[in-house]
Amino acid sequence: MDESARIQACFRSFVEGSLITHNFEDVLNLFTEDAMGIGMGAQGVVRCREDLRPILMNMRSDVDDSQTAIQYSNMQIRYYGGDYASICATVTIMTTVRG
Repeated sequence: MDESARIQACFRSFVEGSLITHNFEDVLNLFTEDAMGIGMGAQGVVRCREDLRPILMNMRSDVDDSQTAIQYSNMQIRYYGGDYASICATVTIMTTVRG
């Protein structure tokens, strides 16, 4: 698997682990301790892996009877070498709550 595919797989695991499986420990383990520059919008700046924990815990995970579908488009990956890369994408999230 080339670096671009590995970066894309990590990004998808982050989104899907956060919104579908809610396995936050696995999501946190995707990142090195000094991960930074994750675009979290209004939730703030991420300076390290532990900064992600309150953001993940704040996500709505208390709805058992729901189904979430995720679509990715316009994905742009830049690999700069070593552990340095960036990824931008349009992520469409559709959650249906039954009941």
